[in-house]
Amino acid sequence: MEGTQVLNGDLKFLTLAEVLQLLNSSGASGTLRLNSPYAPEAGLVYFSKGNIINAICAEQQGVDAVYGLFGWMEGEFGFTADEPQAKKVINQGVMELVLDGLRMLDDKEIPRLGPAPGLSQKAQVESEYGEIPIIKRPVANYGYVVDEDEIEDGHTIVQEGKHGSWVCVILEGYADVLREAGNEQVRIVRLGPGALVGNISSLLSRSSLRTATVVSAGGTVLGVLDLQRLHGEFSVLSFDMRQLAVSLDYRLREVTSRVMENRLGKMDPQAFIKNRKIMFEQGTEEEGIYRITEGHASIVRNTLKSTVPLAILNRGDFIGQFPFANIGHETGSAAVWASEDCKVQQLDLVSLTREYEDCSSMVRGIVEHVAQCISVTTKMVAGAI
Repeated sequence: MEGTQVLNGDLKFLTLAEVLQLLNSSGASGTLRLNSPYAPEAGLVYFSKGNIINAICAEQQGVDAVYGLFGWMEGEFGFTADEPQAKKVINQGVMELVLDGLRMLDDKEIPRLGPAPGLSQKAQVESEYGEIPIIKRPVANYGYVVDEDEIEDGHTIVQEGKHGSWVCVILEGYADVLREAGNEQVRIVRLGPGALVGNISSLLSRSSLRTATVVSAGGTVLGVLDLQRLHGEFSVLSFDMRQLAVSLDYRLREVTSRVMENRLGKMDPQAFIKNRKIMFEQGTEEEGIYRITEGHASIVRNTLKSTVPLAILNRGDFIGQFPFANIGHETGSAAVWASEDCKVQQLDLVSLTREYEDCSSMVRGIVEHVAQCISVTTKMVAGAI
């Protein structure tokens, strides 16, 4: 039985990067077909539950094919929802592929098909900081917005070190995330429409410590989310699911700290694996997910240049295959080094996935947003962007 085409459009209106992120955030399974007037054959990208598993572009397959398609500046796309008939050969997350593809396109490592368009006003805003990545998502779930607030350019929305209990979604405009580094502030990422300002901890307690400063860039319209409603939706989650969400929040703080250490020249990879033994080698096909019940573990990525520390995990944190989105810390992308006293408990991946699929779209969106932020920040600390 053939699938149904559920999405189509023009690459001049939605870029490939935007289409890939849209399909990722919606958890789509199926085949994305791209046609260019400058290519004799169509390009194909296969999705399974929002993740890219394979691709074809001319003579290329897999990751190289995905990167090649970023050079298609003109053409049409269509997405057919079905079970993709393709072998999984790609383990990278969608955001990792998007960031690599855009960087390679800027560095002219990918040939462009068709005339190179001039920068639109939107593109000029998004390219203003060059290598500083932009995180944005489809703006949805307006039913959760209880108030809107227009923020002037340069106004501080969130102050690092302060406490807060609200969560907002960016409806229009952009905002920069900054961290304190001595006497200066360092830009980490730029948030765009659909991105969230706040953290999961705010949804599980009355107040949480803000770990970064967020400043409006060029004017921003925020949608204040219904915190009471979100409190209720998070409170009915199972203990394992809530613990997983909290651990994601902590993981983002950890990998952001590695970015700062790298910027300040204070990165010490050996300290991360000292008095630890390897639990999972990088590249291991481990599909399970485990919670640390005793001891500690370090997540470390081996690159062509060096060994890159990503996060130190403690009791209650998880290791292994995150079931809902690729964050770049899975065993296929990083190694796990554990302390001598480290013990883990395997979680029921099937039950977690089923519970997640039954969550409200807003809960899923918040979790996926944090996962996306971890993926992007991991690429930064690994020196890939």
